[in-house]
Amino acid sequence: MRRIVSVPRPVPQAHKPTAQSFKIVTSTPGQKPQQKAPLVRQAPTPKPAKVERITKPVVANQVVRPKASIRLTEPKATKVQKKKQPRYVTTDISPDSIFNIIRTQNIGLNRILCIIGNGPSISETPLELLKNLDVDVLSINHPDPRLWPTKFWAFFDTSQIRRHESLWNSYDGIIFNSTAIKRQKPSSMQFKNIPGKNFSFNLKEGLNIGRSSVYASMQIALWMNYKAVFIFGVDMNPAGINGKLHYYGDNPDVDPKVRASRFAKEADYYMAAADKMSEQDKKRFYFCSDYNNWPFVDRFNKLNHRTAINKIREML
Repeated sequence: MRRIVSVPRPVPQAHKPTAQSFKIVTSTPGQKPQQKAPLVRQAPTPKPAKVERITKPVVANQVVRPKASIRLTEPKATKVQKKKQPRYVTTDISPDSIFNIIRTQNIGLNRILCIIGNGPSISETPLELLKNLDVDVLSINHPDPRLWPTKFWAFFDTSQIRRHESLWNSYDGIIFNSTAIKRQKPSSMQFKNIPGKNFSFNLKEGLNIGRSSVYASMQIALWMNYKAVFIFGVDMNPAGINGKLHYYGDNPDVDPKVRASRFAKEADYYMAAADKMSEQDKKRFYFCSDYNNWPFVDRFNKLNHRTAINKIREML
């Protein structure tokens, strides 16, 4: 006959024995009941938190749109904008300028014009002799005091009027400007700048400044129809004379090295002008400088700047 023996489990002092503290073990007669190791109670596994799904109330006749899928794209490369090169203002000219431009057409018929640039060679030229000759003189940018005031004055950037404001205030001659020059006189006229390597024969449509006020003045000389045009002070020699690129010294607005580096591009414009002009028109121009060795000079007449005035006397 089997006996049922209950084996008490060790109970912690802080707890009272419960029904689960005992284990029922069966044994055969004559055999001592085998005591097993007490069971270790494990903490109950916590139940996962209940997640409640919140739904929006459905509205009648409501159109449910699918959510847009999310696409991962690489950020676009930021464009690096190049610094724009400065350009001459090309706004339309005023009716007064158009009127003055028309008035100047052909006023140089059968006359001689001398264009006085700012190259250092004019310091070696007896330009004061021109005051005793029946010729017209056009000053470029910084006027030579030996000839001032001259009949014409041409400049195409705002720095010139700032540097020579006192001369501008007292000047009563004819002024040639670009549209960048806002201050005007009754005898002034503005020209619209034509971009590119152009050479204008109709100044009512504009002219091409061509990186040089002398280049622009050549177009004005043809418009006024002078029989001969003598150009002084266009040396374009990077070495200059005694290290100077201008007869008055250094240009305060441009570094001499930067100014010297521009001569090559200026020469391209003069060569382009020679390609566009007729042979008859090219024969009108005399470049008076022994320092200018650019190939375009050979497309025109070339004279020694020290003796060029003798040629002018012969033509009068």
